[in-house]
Amino acid sequence: MKPWLLIAVGAVAACAPATALRTARPVAPDPDGVYERSRCCELEDPTFHHLKTVSPERVAERFRFRVEPEPGPLIAGRESRLHLFIEERGVTGGELGTLPERRPNFLIVSENLEELHHFHPEDLGPWQEAALFEGRFTLPVAFRLGGPHWLIVDFLDKGTIVTASLRLEVQGPAQEPPRWEFAPTRRLPGLEASLTTAPETPRAGDLLNGIVALATDSGEPVLDLRRHGNALAHVALVPGGDAAATRHLHGGGQEHSHFRFQEIHPGYRGPKLYFNDSLRREGPHRALVQFRTGTGLHTVTFDFAVAGREPETP
Repeated sequence: MKPWLLIAVGAVAACAPATALRTARPVAPDPDGVYERSRCCELEDPTFHHLKTVSPERVAERFRFRVEPEPGPLIAGRESRLHLFIEERGVTGGELGTLPERRPNFLIVSENLEELHHFHPEDLGPWQEAALFEGRFTLPVAFRLGGPHWLIVDFLDKGTIVTASLRLEVQGPAQEPPRWEFAPTRRLPGLEASLTTAPETPRAGDLLNGIVALATDSGEPVLDLRRHGNALAHVALVPGGDAAATRHLHGGGQEHSHFRFQEIHPGYRGPKLYFNDSLRREGPHRALVQFRTGTGLHTVTFDFAVAGREPETP
C-alpha cells in the first residue's frame, strides 16, 4: 500500500494570510484595512490556493473517475444517488492505492450556472471510512433542471491539486442560457449581500480578492453566522461561464477568531466573507457563495467581468 493521499476538502481553498495576498496590479483601497491587520481565515486546514494544479492529461493518466446513478437514468425532480468511484490506475483489488486523510467535498453545477449542489464530508454518512478506503462515494441529490450538469471533485496529491470535472446528463426541462446580472448587491430573505473586488476591475492573470459583506435587510447586524462545514463560506467560482471549469474556494471573515465574534464596534452591520483566486481567463465570471446563519443555509450569486490581460510594455 502506498502512503496515504492527503485529500483536501475543496482543495482550491481561498483563505490566506495577509502577506500572501498579492495581485499583478495595485488593488483598490480597502477602507477597513483588513488585508493589513487580519488573517482571511481562522481554520484548522492549511491553505491551498497557491499550489500547482496537475494537468488534465496527468490526471487522466493516473486516475479514473466513474459515476453510476441509482436509480438510472437521472431525472429532474426525482431523488437520486450518485455512486462515484475514484480508481487509481495500476492498482488492483478494489482499493485506492493512496488513501485520503481528509474527507473530500464535491460540487455539482448546472451548465447554465443556475443550480448548485455542495456536499460536505458529514453528508457521506457513518460509512464514510469504508468509502474512503474503497474510493467509493454516494451523493444524494435531487436535480431541479434537466440537461448537462458538471460534478467537480478536487484533492491534494503530493503537494499538487488534482481536479476532475465529470459531465452528468439529466432528463427534464431544458435549461435556459445563463442570465448575467452584474449588480454588486443581492437580496435574500431577511439578508442583503454585497460583493466588492480588488482589483476593482480585475484582469486575467490577477489574484482576485473578493469581499462579500452581509447585513440584514433592516440594517441590523448579522450576528448568527455559523460555521459551514470546515469554513465560513464555500464559493463555486465559474470562470468565463464554463461550468466544467468551476473552482471550489473557501471563504473566511475577520469578525471570527476560531469562529467566535470579536467585539462589535459602533456602526457594525455584519460580517464580511473573504475569498481569493488566481484568474485564468477573461469574460463573465459567476461566484455562487454559500454560507450558513441561524435561519439556515443561503446561496447568493454574484456576476462580475474579467478583462483581458494587460498588454506587455516593450
